[in-house]
Amino acid sequence: MLAAGRTLEEATARIFTQAPGLYGTGVDEVIEESQWEDTAQLADLYQQRNGYTAGGARNGAPAPDALRSMLAKVDHVFQAIDSVEYGLTDMTHYYGHSGAIKLAADRERGAPVSLSYAETFTGEVRLSASDDLLRLEARAKLLNPKWYEGMLAHGHSGAAEIGNRFTHLVGWGTLGGVEQWVFDDAAKTYLLDETMRRRLEAANPQAVRNAVGRLLEANGRGMWKADAATLEQLQGMYAEIEDRLEGVGVAA
Repeated sequence: MLAAGRTLEEATARIFTQAPGLYGTGVDEVIEESQWEDTAQLADLYQQRNGYTAGGARNGAPAPDALRSMLAKVDHVFQAIDSVEYGLTDMTHYYGHSGAIKLAADRERGAPVSLSYAETFTGEVRLSASDDLLRLEARAKLLNPKWYEGMLAHGHSGAAEIGNRFTHLVGWGTLGGVEQWVFDDAAKTYLLDETMRRRLEAANPQAVRNAVGRLLEANGRGMWKADAATLEQLQGMYAEIEDRLEGVGVAA
């Protein structure tokens, strides 16, 4: 039986994507630009951008109600990782796509759904929950001296990559997937350690500004609970680096 008001094409739709000519969910873009208020807005954006159907005679026809109905039935979101080069925290793709699907499904179901990834690049399939992979990548990359020293050896571009990781922390923070200790240790490793901060500033001051700004954003959005002393220190850093980049107080 067809749902009231739906055509056969809408009721049987199973492949959803963006409107013809558009690419991406848009969720990762608004997170990168800090242009969002709450996760409900991100879920809305995902549904608005991805409520178009493909397959058969659909050809990108809009079917937002069909997508909403399907999301309400989701209890698990899954994506394969088929490249050893990129993990969950290496780019915006994962939280901007499968992460965004989870946000939308959470909202439509009225309860959290699980999110997992299968790593297939080793010849053996290994299935892991997103939270487990995020913990692993935090230790193996962001907080690993071998990783960040390798990045710093690349100067400006390597420091930029470090700064980008703080944006990705906020991206995953929208899903509640970043634990307190990750934010704590990232702040201590890169910013509260003056020697490290100066090295980053020398290589790429914009990367430092992004790292500090993202931690302040994470605190402001309730993803991270920074203590008062740390918060004050970070706010002072941000004001200082902002003035330096804007040329305030620099003699002509």
